[in-house]
Amino acid sequence: MIIRILFSILLLLPTISAHAELQDIIGILTDEINDEGEWSLDIHANSTPRGAIFDSAYNGEIVNNHGVRFTPSLSYGLRDDLELTMSATAVRDGNMDNNTTSLVSSRARLAWISQGEADDEGNYGYWGASSSLLLAKEKVEFGRTILDVGLIGGYRTHNWHFATNAFLSNGFANGLQSMAPDYSLNTKLARRIVENVWGGVELYSGNGKAMTVDGIARFTTNMLFGTVAIESHDALYQFGVGRGLNGNTDPLTLKCSVSIQL
Repeated sequence: MIIRILFSILLLLPTISAHAELQDIIGILTDEINDEGEWSLDIHANSTPRGAIFDSAYNGEIVNNHGVRFTPSLSYGLRDDLELTMSATAVRDGNMDNNTTSLVSSRARLAWISQGEADDEGNYGYWGASSSLLLAKEKVEFGRTILDVGLIGGYRTHNWHFATNAFLSNGFANGLQSMAPDYSLNTKLARRIVENVWGGVELYSGNGKAMTVDGIARFTTNMLFGTVAIESHDALYQFGVGRGLNGNTDPLTLKCSVSIQL
């Protein structure tokens, strides 16, 4: 069985924004996908104890501030190099004493990965591509139907892992389909601390559209995470603390996950 890394299976978000852009999974796509015929279950949660302070731009909008996102996903290896993932997200709105929780979206993702030949020390590079379709309620995603497509690359040694993703995405509602797509470049670097524990950093940088009180505008966002991953026999636990690097990005975001091979 493959020990899965949760954040290698789903969409990395083009932006980490205070307005309604669904933050279902925060992570970097890597070469860790299921072999043909294998299943895995992943559960991810992230929260924003301290978000960027923006007024709701339209009736019913849920912004990140004080919110919690919970996303279980089920993945299946169609081939050794191709994986299908299905997920759904529930959001708890913690603003203005609402304290309501509702199911807000579903997503389907395909990820294809090709690995290079390893050298004598087991080091190798990899590359691939991924695309997903998100169906979401307008209160969390102004574009409602979101398509993304992107490239995946990385390099592994016994003690180091570098990965990067470049993605384009766009919504297909409320006029967003006629505008330039959102884009992102996200990167991770992880170092083995002891045999089953990794520490690392992840940088998320993007430019995307969001509805504001003055209409649709573009925002540049940057967030830096410190992460820890703990491997067990057939599961992986990950934790991260993120800090926004500019005024458009939530100042503090927490994330955690567990990934189980079925």
